[in-house]
Amino acid sequence: MGRVRVIVARQGKVVRSGVACILSVSENLDIIGDEGAGLLDEAVRVQPDMVVYQLFSEDEDYSKIISKLKEMCSWVKLVIFSPCQLNRNDLRYIFSICNGYIQGPILSGFFLQALELACYTGRFLFLGLAEDIKIEEKKEVRHVLVNSIDIIQ
Repeated sequence: MGRVRVIVARQGKVVRSGVACILSVSENLDIIGDEGAGLLDEAVRVQPDMVVYQLFSEDEDYSKIISKLKEMCSWVKLVIFSPCQLNRNDLRYIFSICNGYIQGPILSGFFLQALELACYTGRFLFLGLAEDIKIEEKKEVRHVLVNSIDIIQ
């Protein structure tokens, strides 16, 4: 299998530190692109297989640049990595345009596996430590479970 050519970007610029260093240890990923170059120009020039776009903060305006990237380089698999939890509207937008979303904190080994899954499957979602996901359950089911636990004890 050939190596997947990856550009790592943050705030619209190509970076070769941080997440790029984590990815560089993978046997299957080749980090490409010149440090500090504009993402759009560099993506057209080197034609990567994947772009990992690292959000700097939850307030960052990233939608224009990733929309333009998908328009100019439709073949690119785009994975967003966010160190923090995003709001629902941002997540909906990301799910509509990107091939993957990874939310930190995440261990480096799992991060590599998540990217490999995005390569093989075309879609991947990892919500990390999402705190506002609420599981809804019916009271009847919960009551039965509580009674079952009492019987076992």
